Amino acid sequence: TKKETIASSGADFILDTTDGTDPRYSSSAVKAVGGSAAVDLSGFAGGSAVLKAVAIKDGAFTSDLAAATQDVAV
Repeated sequence: TKKETIASSGADFILDTTDGTDPRYSSSAVKAVGGSAAVDLSGFAGGSAVLKAVAIKDGAFTSDLAAATQDVAV
């Protein structure tokens, strides 16, 4: 399994997507509880995934949107 880890110190949860959509507004967003998320990229072998994520701390902040394109080896 090919995975990428997204982390944010102090976050209560992280919302992420691999289809390039903004996780704050996407129904395909995955919610990971705690300050890190392991994102499964197996379905992108031989291609690339557009990762987008935000970290959220209840009652305090939502981070800026982070984005990266990740090439995934076969």
